[in-house]
Amino acid sequence: MTENVPKGISKKDINHKLDQEFLRRLQVNFIVEGFKETQALVQKAQEKKDSNLKNNKANS
Repeated sequence: MTENVPKGISKKDINHKLDQEFLRRLQVNFIVEGFKETQALVQKAQEKKDSNLKNNKANS
């Protein structure tokens, strides 16, 4: 990727930009995965709550 570097731009600059982009994408993926896990936990808690409400109504 750094073979056809325009004059005035160093390979070090390009590698730094690539590293920054990689870290940014890693952060985004981490946030998205954390959000998905949180959503799953909330859904599980809601299902348990619904189940408990049904059981309470059935027992009363």
